[in-house]
Amino acid sequence: MQPETFNTFTKQTIWVEEITGQYPNTYSIDMSGQSLDYMGNYKTNDLVDVEVNVRGRYYNKNGKEGVFNSLAGWKIQKVGVSQSAPADNGGHPAGFKPVETAPDDLPF
Repeated sequence: MQPETFNTFTKQTIWVEEITGQYPNTYSIDMSGQSLDYMGNYKTNDLVDVEVNVRGRYYNKNGKEGVFNSLAGWKIQKVGVSQSAPADNGGHPAGFKPVETAPDDLPF
């Protein structure tokens, strides 16, 4: 999608498909500010990692309440094509280390 400009604010919406798991999800992510400087380096079907902030806005209009949620991207990087397949780590991101817990010695 092409960037949109509103007065002095420019944003570009990208669609990213999550390819982990059996059922992929597609996300609409708004990129703005300095992250737009890097958008020219990507094309459709590139494998990328995107860092996002989740934003929500409450509304109450004509007695109807709700919340709008959006994903605001702030960092995007290409995933290396020559990387080896990720290790099976229970669906957690690379580098995830579980917190060690005390042994469960409860009698039930």
